[in-house]
Amino acid sequence: MLVYHKFDSVKNDVDFGSEIDLLYKKKLAPKVTLLVKAALYNNESNSALLDTNKYWVMTSIGL
Repeated sequence: MLVYHKFDSVKNDVDFGSEIDLLYKKKLAPKVTLLVKAALYNNESNSALLDTNKYWVMTSIGL
């Protein structure tokens, strides 16, 4: 799954940047699932904010 977010202020037309979120889910075995997520933020030249990328890897095991 892919999701795009655009962050703008209501007042003063300030551009706070954008973010792309990625999600991948895969069943590895009947009771084992892998989940990989990423959030990629770009500040769109707003020098007060930092570009930030975050990643998650998770597994779940059913009993």
